[in-house]
Amino acid sequence: MEEYLRSHEASAEQYDGFNLLLFDLKDETKVGYLTNRPQATYTNLSPNSIGSGAQGLSNSPMDKPFDKVERGKDRMSEELRDWTTRKEDEEELTDRMMDMLS
Repeated sequence: MEEYLRSHEASAEQYDGFNLLLFDLKDETKVGYLTNRPQATYTNLSPNSIGSGAQGLSNSPMDKPFDKVERGKDRMSEELRDWTTRKEDEEELTDRMMDMLS
């Protein structure tokens, strides 16, 4: 996956703005991110490569997230803590995450 994304990094500037996430869940969770906003950049987002806690992506550069992304990360962290504390089931978790989208 990383090799695939890196192979497209050099040509990414040829296209209109995009964000591409790829996941490999075979042996261990791997997540790769390629964007051309503001410049072509590959980022390894695998769990062992990033900090713990909620992560958020948008059309802003990862190192300069929009305020709404920060608010979303905070809310997701809060919902996950509350869900864990209440020992709710997966359906409740799904409901909480869907409610965040509205």
